[in-house]
Amino acid sequence: MNIIKGGLLTLIVVAIISGSVYMLMVMDIIPAPALLQKLPVVGERLVPENKVLLTAEEKLQEKSAQLEKDLTQRDEEIEELQSQLEEADKEIKRVATLNQELQSENESLKQQIEDLQTGRANQQAAYKDMANYFTEMKAQEAADLISRQRDQDIIGILSEMETSKAADILEKMDRDKAAAITRQMLAVSP
Repeated sequence: MNIIKGGLLTLIVVAIISGSVYMLMVMDIIPAPALLQKLPVVGERLVPENKVLLTAEEKLQEKSAQLEKDLTQRDEEIEELQSQLEEADKEIKRVATLNQELQSENESLKQQIEDLQTGRANQQAAYKDMANYFTEMKAQEAADLISRQRDQDIIGILSEMETSKAADILEKMDRDKAAAITRQMLAVSP
């Protein structure tokens, strides 16, 4: 009797498990093996009406079509990225050209500044030399000669002289000219 009960119990357990697996296959939770799908009564329930079983060749064709679609999409993405890369290269070249132009302009401005500084230093040295010459002259003679110079040159020369000698020369100059030079010296001085 125990043997019959054991066999019956085993048969019930196998029936429950088989039924559960069959229901999972019908509900398409787990895929049904191809062998079961081909069985006349059982297979009809395992394959939904809208789902047609594909042969291996049809599966390969479907997969090939999907791969071609993916390849086409990736080719389009690559073309878009190449286009963006070309635009970025153009922008980099434009910025590099602009940078080079700005550097060239900067160098030109530096050279102009150096030339102006050199010119000022040379002009200052010339004023100092002229101030020494005029200092050795009599005040009246120096005033006559200096009066014939441009106002900026007069200011530069007088600035390089000792204050007393510059005052003597200004005193001997024409009053209007001396007043104009003095005004300009005041405007230049802080």
